[in-house]
Amino acid sequence: MKTEKIILLQSLLSPEEHNAILNEMRDKVEDDKLLHYLLGNDFFFKLNLNEKHQETALIDFIVQRAFELDMEFSKDINTLHKKIKNVYRKKDFLPLELNQYTLQKLKKTLHKDYTIGSLNKADDFVYLCILKKKNLKKLRNLHFPFGDFEKISDTFDQDN
Repeated sequence: MKTEKIILLQSLLSPEEHNAILNEMRDKVEDDKLLHYLLGNDFFFKLNLNEKHQETALIDFIVQRAFELDMEFSKDINTLHKKIKNVYRKKDFLPLELNQYTLQKLKKTLHKDYTIGSLNKADDFVYLCILKKKNLKKLRNLHFPFGDFEKISDTFDQDN
């Protein structure tokens, strides 16, 4: 398996997840199918920037990945979910603003060593993942055939 693939998998997966799929994937997953594999196994969240009401699915994804990565939240996620829903009801946001607001709030709930990263594929979606900040830094220096990794703030800065 190529070094970039190994670094990607080590960055996104818990040690248990990594060990469980390493033998299964060894040289079987081609570059163009790797993203499909990771999306299909819920290691990424595919966010449509032009669609409202994705906050529940996004929060569920964050909670599930945090559980798999054995990560603690710095704030109560249920309280945050209620707060986000209340803000949505009171204000008339554009879809991009809603998604940006949700991600900013979610990012603040993560453990200090973790962040939300995004994969830029140059399409209408943002592919989100939860990973350690140091791992995102490594991934940002690598180039993958299916896109490049960014900080989530960089993703939205390009769109505004």
